[in-house]
Amino acid sequence: MLHIKLMGWLYKMAKNDFKAFAVDDNANVLSQEDYENLDALISGFHSGIARSEQLNKVWRQSSVIAAMLGDFITTETGDDVTDDGDLNKLLKSWLAALLNYSEKTLDSRYLNVDKNLSDVQNKNSARVNLGLGNVATLNTGTTAGTAAAGNDSRIVNAVQRGGDTMTGDLTLRNLFVNGTGFVEKRGVSATVDGMNSTNGFRIIGNGNLFADIYHSERVGQNHFMAFHVANGGADGWFEFRNDGQFFANNYLHAGEAILATDGNVSGSIWGGWLRDWLLNSNDPTVNAVNRGAIDARLNWYRDGGQLDGRIQWGALLGVANAGAGAVGTYGLLYNQTGHDINPGDVIPGGQLRWASAGERQAWAPSDGAWRALGTANANKGYDGDEVTLYVRIS
Repeated sequence: MLHIKLMGWLYKMAKNDFKAFAVDDNANVLSQEDYENLDALISGFHSGIARSEQLNKVWRQSSVIAAMLGDFITTETGDDVTDDGDLNKLLKSWLAALLNYSEKTLDSRYLNVDKNLSDVQNKNSARVNLGLGNVATLNTGTTAGTAAAGNDSRIVNAVQRGGDTMTGDLTLRNLFVNGTGFVEKRGVSATVDGMNSTNGFRIIGNGNLFADIYHSERVGQNHFMAFHVANGGADGWFEFRNDGQFFANNYLHAGEAILATDGNVSGSIWGGWLRDWLLNSNDPTVNAVNRGAIDARLNWYRDGGQLDGRIQWGALLGVANAGAGAVGTYGLLYNQTGHDINPGDVIPGGQLRWASAGERQAWAPSDGAWRALGTANANKGYDGDEVTLYVRIS
């Protein structure tokens, strides 16, 4: 340790025993270029004459580094750097010098543990980078502008994630439900007029318009899912019952077709209501199978010519007044087609002849189509098996 007295004060200066060698401008050292080309740079010096400028170059390179490190240690720690061979003491001083230097010159680039993040330059940016929101800067409390504590009423009285019961209304902008279970609505109302109901959803429209979805039970009778479309001048009620039946309090529509509450049907195929079509048209030329001749009374028959067995409109009981050969009337006719006829075959009237059980007549029935109601062999002489019963269908 070197002591210097200056202006009445005694200063202690750390000592560095490691000195730089041959650093004078005129020092007898090998040039850097010659040194880099020196064979001994790789393999070292061998026996023989040692040239001073070569050795001086080697010694200067090692001594300058040692002196620089010694000065750094004494400057940053105030410790003496002595050439006493104590490697551990020298290492300890070296590490202390690095730490002291970093605290003085590197603190602006690194965080200091002892400062507990107070040395962060831009705290807002650091908070964002850490994924922390504005609540990270709020104090805890129970009023607006504070972060809620565990006993805060804003938490204690909130709906809990693990399950809870709400006692007030809940207003949501949108609701999305994910999962494989059901969304259940409970709460059966008291029985009124033998009816138990559980209200589901009410969808509000403009003014007093709304639509309800709910479940009801008529005690001892049935239960059903119901829709009620209210106001706007009328109320619509729709029931889907547990036995598969569907009820509505007004017309049912399927495209342009309508099923009325009294059983009447309207559609383009009838040109309006079916009842009007049946009662107001008396045209005897209308296809008897599809519609039938119109009279005061209607009758049904099974059309044997339809392979699917459908029940269609048939001839009417009142065709007796239409005259022989009119559409919807029956006739006993002889087969003149030249081939056998089977039940359901439609034969032009020109290929048939009026007949009786015993003989064939010469004249043909009225033009039009006749449907066979039995079998008739091809004409091969009158023996009776060429005759069967027909109905005129057009």
